Amino acid sequence: APADTATGNNNATANVTPVTGVDLGVTAAVNNATPSVGQSVIFTMTVTNNGPAVASLVMLHDLLPAGYTFAGFSSTLGSYNGGSGLWNVGTMTVGQSATLTLTGTVLASGPYNNTIMLTSSAPADTATGNNNATANVTPM
Repeated sequence: APADTATGNNNATANVTPVTGVDLGVTAAVNNATPSVGQSVIFTMTVTNNGPAVASLVMLHDLLPAGYTFAGFSSTLGSYNGGSGLWNVGTMTVGQSATLTLTGTVLASGPYNNTIMLTSSAPADTATGNNNATANVTPM
């Protein structure tokens, strides 16, 4: 075989930048921000993995405030404990969202505003500005 006479292209370098964090964004909404005492309200809490990596061990906290009687929940991913308020979402791919829906009956005294907060993920969330959200409620 002939010798390689163009030796300037015989090496290559691939630069790899490891992903060191994720951005999990949280939103909160309520179906009726001005309910009457005795009415049911539905809170819709959503977490979205904005990337750039898969997030595992995703945990959030949302305990229905004392101004409500807990009437039920549903979640599209993971498990929720109504007694502790812990939502164990688990693993989320990039772009994936998960929703927690909490239903409560409005009591005569509050507090009424419902806050959800990201408590942990792996890798850790490095964009913390969107890690909690509050649905504000003022009963009439």
